[in-house]
Amino acid sequence: MLLILNSVLYIINDAISKLSLKQLQCQIFMQSTVLGFMTLTILRAIQKKHEALH
Repeated sequence: MLLILNSVLYIINDAISKLSLKQLQCQIFMQSTVLGFMTLTILRAIQKKHEALH
């Protein structure tokens, strides 16, 4: 179990070191933007459903 975790961490570290910091920041920004948009969409859908019930 620990061995698997270690190899996964090694692969992640290797990938991070190969990527430039700028690319990594851009990737994280894009992912958080997409996540935020999805969350908003889901919340709106729930709100509409809730309003339809009342």
